[in-house]
Amino acid sequence: MQDKGNTRIKTYIKIRNNRPDILILDKIETEKLRKYDLLANGFGLIFMFTVLCQNNISNTPKRLEIPDNLEA
Repeated sequence: MQDKGNTRIKTYIKIRNNRPDILILDKIETEKLRKYDLLANGFGLIFMFTVLCQNNISNTPKRLEIPDNLEA
C-alpha cells in the first residue's frame, strides 16, 4: 500500500461507540517489525552467551586451585 494516511475500509460490521477504524500495516512496516524481532532474538543469545562466559571465567581460579591472594 502506498497511502499512509487514514484509509477507510468498508465492512458489513458496524463499529460501536466511535471506535477507531481497522489499521493495515504496509509491507515496509511489516518488514521493519520482522527485522527488529530477529535483532531482539539475537541480543537475547548474545546476553546469554556473555553470562555463561562470565560464570565460567569467575570459576576458573577455583578449578585451577589458584589462591585468592595471588596477584598478576
